[in-house]
Amino acid sequence: VIVARSLSWHSSRLIDAQSLAAASQDSAHLGCATCSIIGHATTLRSYRGTSIMQNETTHVSRQDWWLMVLIILAGIGQAAALLYQVITNGLTHPASMSLLLALLIYLAIILLFAWPVRYEIRPPYLTIRSGVIRMRLSLASIEAVRPTRNPAAAPALSLDRLRIDYTRKGKSAFTLVSPKDKRAFLADLVHSTSGLVLDGDGIRRHHE
Repeated sequence: VIVARSLSWHSSRLIDAQSLAAASQDSAHLGCATCSIIGHATTLRSYRGTSIMQNETTHVSRQDWWLMVLIILAGIGQAAALLYQVITNGLTHPASMSLLLALLIYLAIILLFAWPVRYEIRPPYLTIRSGVIRMRLSLASIEAVRPTRNPAAAPALSLDRLRIDYTRKGKSAFTLVSPKDKRAFLADLVHSTSGLVLDGDGIRRHHE
């Protein structure tokens, strides 16, 4: 009887061990399957995000060193003149107040309207940002882009510029930009806009 009970007890323990091993193996397979599903889902989300964002690019403006020096020196000059007037006549003197106002206006123009300068290609628009000012052009309205050194006031911190010719409300117009990498900027415009083709060091609209 003792031997029979011992054999029965060992048999039940063996069966329990086998059942536990099988359950552990099933859990491992389930965990691997879950990880695989999550991995595929993550990859799919990543792929979809890339496909959505692949045509959206941002280009910063090139900065001419001499222009940056002029901007800094102009600010330093105004600050020095204000300091001299304050030391000589006091802050409440009309000349001091005028110089203070001029310096504040200068800094406001630089910080609000001239920094940062960048160009965002987000189909169907090209957004040109200069400080708080934003100009949005329809990519479909662009007729040509070509190099220029036009020194006119524009959202550009360099004279190494591109002239963008476009149409708005049936009238021809243009704006000036100075992307740091002009070749990449032109390539992104062509890639994002149907009908634009590279033409030497610029681009043009191909009319069939």
